[in-house]
Amino acid sequence: GISDEQVVQYSWTDNTAGWTLVSSSQVKAQDAKSTVPPDGDKSKVTFEITVDPAVPIPGFVLKRAMKGGLEPATEGLCKQVMKVKKGR
Repeated sequence: GISDEQVVQYSWTDNTAGWTLVSSSQVKAQDAKSTVPPDGDKSKVTFEITVDPAVPIPGFVLKRAMKGGLEPATEGLCKQVMKVKKGR
């Protein structure tokens, strides 16, 4: 498999959280942002990510990697939202 150690810089506002890649050995650039606009008791999350790998990666490998990263991120976001909601 491919492994990488990345350093990222996080940023957030009332409705967004994201990161920008500072350094990596396998990726040239990476930017990601989750946006959660207020909508009463409901939430709709938009997740955007741009990745520029240092070497060409076949599409099927990229899809598998993205799915493997998005599922845990979504699960973690849902847990955090429920935790905050219960704390109100």
